[in-house]
Amino acid sequence: MKASKKEIRKIRLILQYQYRNTIHDIDCLIPDNIEIIKSNKTKRIKQVLLDNNPLFYYRPMDGLFVPAKRGAERLHEQIEAEKFRVIINKDAEPFIRKGKTAFAKHILEVDSEIKIGDEVLILNPEKLLIGWGDAILPGRIMREMRAGVAVKTRGGIKTKNKQD
Repeated sequence: MKASKKEIRKIRLILQYQYRNTIHDIDCLIPDNIEIIKSNKTKRIKQVLLDNNPLFYYRPMDGLFVPAKRGAERLHEQIEAEKFRVIINKDAEPFIRKGKTAFAKHILEVDSEIKIGDEVLILNPEKLLIGWGDAILPGRIMREMRAGVAVKTRGGIKTKNKQD
């Protein structure tokens, strides 16, 4: 169903809050032609779609959004450089692309303002999006740790090259 102006405004406000006002153009991230899927029971937003492709899923436990693949790609284009990003080394890249966990020992750079539970973007050393996930550690700790889970990867971006 097409989202109302009120629903679009609400989604944009939640995302600006969630990403701490680092989104350059919220109207580009969430255009006026989005559609939503609501819960039959609660009538609350469950999914945000663009051209029948999921952008974000609503997380009712905290009222925030979890990006889908297309949402992560659009966030990568719209969030300020270096914000909500974890850059991992080449050794871990194939595993992240398959949706595997990002470990602290593979992190090269990280936004020090990331908090536990933030939805983050995972990049390779060339700053290309290779995955997205849920921060398990704060950003400043990710950089210092040499072991343990840093990001629980929600999804990976497959390469066009079938050799990976």
